[in-house]
Amino acid sequence: MSRQKQYDLALDSCESLLSDNPGPLLIATAISIGRAEDLDSAQLKRTEILIEQIGGMYPTDAAVQWQLASYYVAQGNLQKGTTRYRSVLEHDPNHVIALNNLAWLLSHGKTAELVEAKQLIQAAIDLAGPVPQLLDTQATILTVAGENQKAVEVLQAAIEETDTSVMQFHLAVAYWKMENRSAAVFHFKKALESGLVEDDLHDLEKNDFQALFTQIGDS
Repeated sequence: MSRQKQYDLALDSCESLLSDNPGPLLIATAISIGRAEDLDSAQLKRTEILIEQIGGMYPTDAAVQWQLASYYVAQGNLQKGTTRYRSVLEHDPNHVIALNNLAWLLSHGKTAELVEAKQLIQAAIDLAGPVPQLLDTQATILTVAGENQKAVEVLQAAIEETDTSVMQFHLAVAYWKMENRSAAVFHFKKALESGLVEDDLHDLEKNDFQALFTQIGDS
């Protein structure tokens, strides 16, 4: 049986279960289909409709809305992802990862909403403590806001706890925005040496990666 036929059968099965109060398991299945890279246009449309239908059946289920938010962000639909993360927080305001992710999205949208982004990431830190992943997001928001020295200080604290290639990259970006070229190149090289590749980053961060990569070539 061809892969395309398997997708059609899987979608048929999911659609037949819609009237049976399918629950979170069905949304996970539909999202799994939606992430396939070889869906044809008709299958992709069916999947999108199915995902929206299931999401509409569980508007107050934070777990379902979380899955939808994560799916839409992965697909590059940041507007829908933002809407779904807000839905998660409406019903579970202490969802630390949703607070973190929504803060990041708001700071990177077409119209950066930095005040709210700062409030959300601070709320996450207040709930979970200054864990490195949250500090990394906070520093990224500070960099977008032009508060680069603060971003450097926050990232240094995060890296003391957990040193990752992505955090080294974010530190390089903060230094680069401060026009400290030598520090930017140093930390970008550390990020590359730790295994960072461009595909590790969100699409919205790739311009910074490419700019820094050019700086290394000129160093």
